[in-house]
Amino acid sequence: MVTLGVSRYPSFRHSLTKPDTYSRLRDIEAPMLGACYLTEYTAGLEELYDLGSEIETYSNVEEMAQKIEKLQKDKQLRLQLRNMGQKRALSEHSIANSLAKIKLQLNIK
Repeated sequence: MVTLGVSRYPSFRHSLTKPDTYSRLRDIEAPMLGACYLTEYTAGLEELYDLGSEIETYSNVEEMAQKIEKLQKDKQLRLQLRNMGQKRALSEHSIANSLAKIKLQLNIK
């Protein structure tokens, strides 16, 4: 199974043909639960994951369809994305780790 993420959102500031995108909570939740995660690329994902080995991304419909087909045919790649993505999410994106990072940035003891 491949879990699909969509990062675009409706906005009056952006046209329907070029919507804006942002990383959502599911970008942490899906890998944390062990999903083989394919999501729409948005800036900042590369700071959370090693794209292509922990999660996979797409930039347009054609690329999405190609990557879904590739993932459906390659069980080992799906398993790698599941395992590596979950390992990264659990080790670096937990609530405790996120709070520690915030405290460090704010110099809170």
